[in-house]
Amino acid sequence: ICHDSIVGSHNFFAASVTVGGFCSVGECCFLGFGCIVNEELKVANRTFMASGTVLTKSQLNPGVRLCGVPARVM
Repeated sequence: ICHDSIVGSHNFFAASVTVGGFCSVGECCFLGFGCIVNEELKVANRTFMASGTVLTKSQLNPGVRLCGVPARVM
């Protein structure tokens, strides 16, 4: 988790997750193995990111399931 990022409570970060600087991760999120959240992005509450997902734009809708490179809704 890089500089100036904010992480909400009750999140799960698996091994090798990378969160860039100036990011905001909501509450009750799941980030699977090797996920990447690029800098200056927002992740809404209850977001699920499958292993290896790369987020390249903010995810503002709560409860969404994402996968792929770049991230797409499942």
